[in-house]
Amino acid sequence: MDLIDISELKPHPRNEEFFDPITGIKWNEFLKSVKERGVIEPVIVTPEKVIVSGHHRVRACKELGIKEIKCVVRIYDNEDDVVRDLIETNIRQRGDVGGSEMKMAARIKELERIYGIQHGAKLFQGNQHQEVIANNYPSPKTQSDLATEFGISIATWKNYKRLADAIPELATAVDSGQVTKTTAIAMMRKLSETEQKELLSELGDSKKITNSDVNKYIELLNESQKEVDIAKRKVSELEEQLANTPVKTVKVIPDDYDDLKEAAEASQERVRQLKVELVQAKEKAEESGKSYMKLYKDFSKLETEMKRREGTPEQVKIAERDFQYFVSATNSFLRNYGGHIWAFNEFHNMPDYEKQDVIKAVKALDAFAQQLIRNLEGNIT
Repeated sequence: MDLIDISELKPHPRNEEFFDPITGIKWNEFLKSVKERGVIEPVIVTPEKVIVSGHHRVRACKELGIKEIKCVVRIYDNEDDVVRDLIETNIRQRGDVGGSEMKMAARIKELERIYGIQHGAKLFQGNQHQEVIANNYPSPKTQSDLATEFGISIATWKNYKRLADAIPELATAVDSGQVTKTTAIAMMRKLSETEQKELLSELGDSKKITNSDVNKYIELLNESQKEVDIAKRKVSELEEQLANTPVKTVKVIPDDYDDLKEAAEASQERVRQLKVELVQAKEKAEESGKSYMKLYKDFSKLETEMKRREGTPEQVKIAERDFQYFVSATNSFLRNYGGHIWAFNEFHNMPDYEKQDVIKAVKALDAFAQQLIRNLEGNIT
């Protein structure tokens, strides 16, 4: 037995995986006991000074300012022996360690792994000893042996073992107290992992989930499944009827087939002609647009010249002559383009880029006309 400085001792990295820390009144009572009586049972550590048994004793000494503590340095063959001692020694010394249901399940699952109960070492059955296949396992124990050491029945042991495989969402619900161990095991037995997640999600974390909730959820699932089965059966029956129904091809020729065909051909020819005429109209419209734009420029020049010469008889004569030209040119433009105004009836059939060109030309024409009207109206007395 050695007296070791508290600061040199290290907690086992898996201790919190298997045990909850003592808190509240129990911790205060434990702290008082150490203060009054000291540490009676020495701490068990590895040669590397990792604590195997005595985490709470070391914690109490740190809080009370005790610098050194008695330790037994124990040599282990492998890490599994360390973990086995970590679990079993704490249980022997502390009895009912209480705490989280999930950590109890973790202790049970880990001991079964170490003892090979799930990995080849055959169990004792009654008083009959059966061969232990894996020679590297410690002295064989049955589930019943381990359950007795834990102070629980074999049925409870098996339930905890099953609980160790709970999905994370269910494990959290058990730790928080939302779901009891019994209800959690019922959920694992009766529901798939996906259904467990759905049930936990639907009820949220504010409501405690009971066996009654689980049974109601299962009833709903069963009802939904019945409806699905009925639907599948109906679909199957319809598919079978369809597969057994002979398919007959009937060619029906309407009485007015020839008339409809002739009308369709005539419509196609008319569409072709309209397309040709539309192209021609577009070309003439472009030419007229250019003429009109030239007319607009000439008028602008005329307006500028009028302002420059405004007031003299000679300027009035020139203006009269130019206005006569403007009126004549405008009438000529309308005569040349007016015959193609029908083309706008086919505007919706034109490509988008051509529609944009036409819209721009018409807007320019409108702007020109509006400007002329504003200028003329301002000079009418």
